[in-house]
Amino acid sequence: MSKVYKAVDTLLGRTVAIKILTESAASDEGTKARFIREAQLAGNIIHENIIRVYDFGDEGGQLFMVMEFLEGEDLADAIKEGRAGSMSERLSTAVQITRAMEHIHSLGIVHRDLKPQNVYITKDNVAKLMDFGIAKTDQTSMTKAGYTLGTPSYMAPEQVLGKQVNHVSDIYAFGILLFELITGTKPLAGDSVERVFWQILNEPVDLAPLKTATAPAGVIDLVRRCTEKEPAARPQSFSEVRRQIEAAVGGGTVIAKPAPAPPVSTVKKAGVPWIWPAAAALVVLLVAGGLFLMRSRPTEVAKAPPPKAPSTPANMVEVPAGPFLFGEKKESRETGAFYIDRGEVTNAEYAQFLKATSYAAPPDFPADKPTLPVTNVSLVDAREFARWANKRVPSELEWEKAARGTDGRKYPWGDQDDPKLASDAKSPYGAMHMAKNVWELVDQRITPSAEALRRVAKRFTPNATADEPWCQIRGGASLSPLVPVYEYSAFPALRHRSDLGFRCVRDQPKGF
Repeated sequence: MSKVYKAVDTLLGRTVAIKILTESAASDEGTKARFIREAQLAGNIIHENIIRVYDFGDEGGQLFMVMEFLEGEDLADAIKEGRAGSMSERLSTAVQITRAMEHIHSLGIVHRDLKPQNVYITKDNVAKLMDFGIAKTDQTSMTKAGYTLGTPSYMAPEQVLGKQVNHVSDIYAFGILLFELITGTKPLAGDSVERVFWQILNEPVDLAPLKTATAPAGVIDLVRRCTEKEPAARPQSFSEVRRQIEAAVGGGTVIAKPAPAPPVSTVKKAGVPWIWPAAAALVVLLVAGGLFLMRSRPTEVAKAPPPKAPSTPANMVEVPAGPFLFGEKKESRETGAFYIDRGEVTNAEYAQFLKATSYAAPPDFPADKPTLPVTNVSLVDAREFARWANKRVPSELEWEKAARGTDGRKYPWGDQDDPKLASDAKSPYGAMHMAKNVWELVDQRITPSAEALRRVAKRFTPNATADEPWCQIRGGASLSPLVPVYEYSAFPALRHRSDLGFRCVRDQPKGF
C-alpha cells in the first residue's frame, strides 16, 4: 500500500523516513482511511520503544507520513538470521515490547497486528514497535462486525472469529511472538490459512520447543497463559506480562548487556603511590580489630540499625495509605501511600525537562513566567515529563484523596462554597491550588458523553472525536466556576488548552 524513502529534513537537517501511499492504494477509500488513521494514532504517541511519526500531509493528492529513521533490522529478520542474541538479550527485547504495549494500551489503543515484522531492532538493540495501520481505540474501530483483520499466525481466537477484539487479543499475539523469539520458529505450522485458523481455535500451543531452548520456567508458563483460548484466562495487562518475564530471570529488569566493571588501573591516580599500601594496611588493621572484638565478646551479636523512613521529596507532600470517602456519594475507596506535588508543574520545571530531553515545547510556552503552572500540555506530554522526573500522573483516586482527605469534604478547605478560599487554602495533606487555578490532567481513561462531545469537540481543529482517547481533568480553572473536587470533566487526552496543566505523584516505598 505504500513505499518508504530515506530522506533529509531540510529544516532540521535530520535523516527521516517518508512513507508515501501508492496511487493505487490512495484510490481505495478504505486503504486511504487506514493510512490517515495510522498517522493520527502514531503521530500522538511518544515512547522510546515506539517509532515516532513527525508529520503527515497531502502533497498534490499524495498522502505521506514523515517518520523517525531507524538503522537495524526488523525482529523477523533478526530471528530468521540467528541475530536475536542470547536468551538474556531476547528477553530484554521482549520486555521492551511489553513497555511499548503498556503505553499504547494506556492510551486506549489496541494494535491488532503485533508480530516480529512490526518490531524493529536498532543498532543499539532498542526495540521499536511499528505499523498502526489496523490499530483501533477502545471507542471506535474501522472494522465491521464479523470481519477479520490481522496476520493469521498471530491472531487470537476471538480475532479469527470476527468477534470483539481488545487489549487481551494483543496479549495473545505477544505470546506467539515470544514463542517465536525464543525458539526461532512459529508455534503454528499449518500449510494453509484455514489450517492455521483451525489450530488457533482448537489446539493448545506445544510448549516443548521452549523447554528445548532452555527458556526459564516462568517464561514458558507465561507463553501458555498468553495463548489461552479464553481471553479471561490470559494475563489482563502488559504490566503483568512484563513483571512475569522479569521475575523469571531473577526479579529485576532484564538487561541485555551489563556494562563491565572498570579495570583497577582506571581507579588508581597518578602522583599518590602511597594510597594502595596504606589501604592494604588499613584493611589488615580492621580485620585484626574485628577478630579481637569477636574473641573478647563472643556472645554479642551486632544489630543493624532500623531503616530510616524516607524523607518527603522536595516540593511534594505525603498522602498516607488507607481508605477515604470518594465521589459525590462518599463511597469508601482505598489507596496506597504516595507523594504528590505541592503545586502544579511550573514553567521553570517544564523548561528543565525540555532542555534535558529536547522535547517539543508547548504552544506559546511562556519561558519568561517561570513560576506559573505550565499549560497547553496533553496527557502524553504530562506522562513524558513525569517519566523524566521519575514520577507519574495521578489516578483519579490519588488526585481526589490528595485534594479532599479522608472525610469526604467538598473542597480542599472544607464544605464552604466560597471561591475566595481557593487561592491560599491547602488540602488536608498540604497540597496547594487544587481548586480554581488550572484544570489538572488525571491519568484516568473515560468514554466521553454525547454532551461532552457537543461541548468540547468543536473547540479543536480538527474536531475531537469519540474515536480518540479521552481522560479526566479536575480542579477547575481561575476563570471557571468553583468545582467540587469529586467532579471531573472529559477531555481528549491528545489535545491541549491554555487553562490545563498537571501535577505528579510518586509511590512511597513500602514498609513505611
